[in-house]
Amino acid sequence: MVGDSLEISQQRILRIYTVDPTRFRSEMNIMVQLRAAPDGTPRCVVEADGRTLASAGVNWKSPGFAEIYVYTEPEARQRGWGRSVVACLTEALLKAGIRPVYLVENGHEASRELIEKLGYYDSGSRHVYADAVYRGLETPA
Repeated sequence: MVGDSLEISQQRILRIYTVDPTRFRSEMNIMVQLRAAPDGTPRCVVEADGRTLASAGVNWKSPGFAEIYVYTEPEARQRGWGRSVVACLTEALLKAGIRPVYLVENGHEASRELIEKLGYYDSGSRHVYADAVYRGLETPA
């Protein structure tokens, strides 16, 4: 019904990864701190000199699932800290009975590799982000 009435641009297709609790590989890193975010969800960080160098947290949470994110400052990459904070967050969510999910955009190999090393797998589902402009329904002449 809306076929020609929408103009789509900036389309991004993301793979939805989830973790198999039996394949999850926890990690111990004494630099990682588990904290509560302002909304009460878990957040794991690596800090040095008063700066957060790596963090993983929750974008949204339902009773059974939580979408997670990870960010590592460019100068702190290639040290394993991104993987360590995701491992910490995954463990906290699984202990709470929540299944984490993680979105990976095509072409982001470092992100995919990080998550797969911890036991996450591609669920086969996809999430699409796009900008859409409604042009109105065409009326027959």
